Amino acid sequence: MVTSVVKIGRNDLCPCGSGKKYKRCCLGAVEAEHDVWADVQDAHKRVTQKLMLFAIGSFREDMERVWEDFHFNEPPGPYSPHSPHNPVFVPFFLFAWTGSGENDRPSPGIVARTFLRKYVGPLDAMERRLLEISLSEPVSFYEILTCRPGEGFTVRDVMTMREMDVKERSASPLVRAGDIIYAQMSPMPEITTMAFCAMTIIPPGKKAEIVKFRAVMQRLLGKATLAPVDLVANERGLRRTYLLLHRHLTTPPVLCNTDGDPLLPHTMTYEIGSAQAAFDALAPLCVTHSREELLEEAEFDARGELTKAEITWSKKGNRQNKTWDNTTLGTLSIEGRSLVATVNSAERAALLRKEIDKRLGLAAVHKSTTTQSPDELLRQARQGLPVPRREQTPEMERVARDFVQREIDAWPKKKIPVLGGRTPMQAVKDNDGREIVEGLLLEMERNMERQFPGKIRPDVGAVRRSLKLPPRG
Repeated sequence: MVTSVVKIGRNDLCPCGSGKKYKRCCLGAVEAEHDVWADVQDAHKRVTQKLMLFAIGSFREDMERVWEDFHFNEPPGPYSPHSPHNPVFVPFFLFAWTGSGENDRPSPGIVARTFLRKYVGPLDAMERRLLEISLSEPVSFYEILTCRPGEGFTVRDVMTMREMDVKERSASPLVRAGDIIYAQMSPMPEITTMAFCAMTIIPPGKKAEIVKFRAVMQRLLGKATLAPVDLVANERGLRRTYLLLHRHLTTPPVLCNTDGDPLLPHTMTYEIGSAQAAFDALAPLCVTHSREELLEEAEFDARGELTKAEITWSKKGNRQNKTWDNTTLGTLSIEGRSLVATVNSAERAALLRKEIDKRLGLAAVHKSTTTQSPDELLRQARQGLPVPRREQTPEMERVARDFVQREIDAWPKKKIPVLGGRTPMQAVKDNDGREIVEGLLLEMERNMERQFPGKIRPDVGAVRRSLKLPPRG
């Protein structure tokens, strides 16, 4: 989604509704706020530079050890300044690392605290205040509530439910309401800015993992509401949750078909004695169309003999989707004395080959089987190679939309693994479950926006209404 930013001219009416020109109303306050934001950003940079120079001189030998500690002794490789974790690793090193473990009671922020004791150069008031905030503020998961691209956003700490209005120019155009960022804020009386933020933006559908960790902390601490100091004391758990989410979001998924089999397209080619005999033997593999209906789409020669036909291999019902009437398993294309069968998994390939051998016997000779991995398909797509695609007619689009709408309407009563095996209808009865369902629904709405543009978009709002949830803002 691209969000445009409307620039207000100095002589335009002020958006606050006062009726005055912008330059004679709110412009001065906006410019003053921008000056404060710029001052804070400059102070952040100065503090970080001074701390890094100090750390290089005093803790250079510890860098790889810190990198291992950050990753709980399972680093993805040696430290690199180009790592996607660097925006959060450097602040961890400076403000949260407890040291080499030589002390019985290690203190978080050993680098910054040692710097404060030994640094002989001057720190101005803002630098010292930001350094102290960096030691006391938690690094947490912040949900974007509203966003003003190029200006800032309002956020809610998912762990403590604390809300802030944050002035942030560079990150605000990259997020939208519902996204979650792993970040540290710098709240001050004059302004709240963002100290740093991980590069990985967490989509609303992954909020469940954060809510579950919050529930664990609440139970262990015996608190209904967590405080910032609790998060500082449990930095390791928050960091572990972030690293797990990053791994899930950046690791390519294992693609499976509707039977749960890993995707591995197979193409099996046979030489057959007769197109008609092959069709007669294999037509019963289709449960969605009769023999006569399949022949309506077939081709015949001048003598009326079958030359070309296609059979959809299918079965009734579906193991994973109980509302489906049938499942397409593969296709069989007959042309002349050639039979080509395509399926999307090794398991289906073995089953179909067994069916062909049983039904055709010596009347079909297996010539070859080729496979194409999902990685190869992805590589072709990235290289811009053409991908076969059937043109969607309005009727096909309507059928697809109606099918998806039925799945959406049935969703509230389906057992969802991320909800602990509960249905959304059951989960919304408690606060944590309701929060997770809201995230899943927002993710579903985003998916529908991408997959079904314009008028054919299914109505996800129907689910919100059935669950008695407020409409999407």
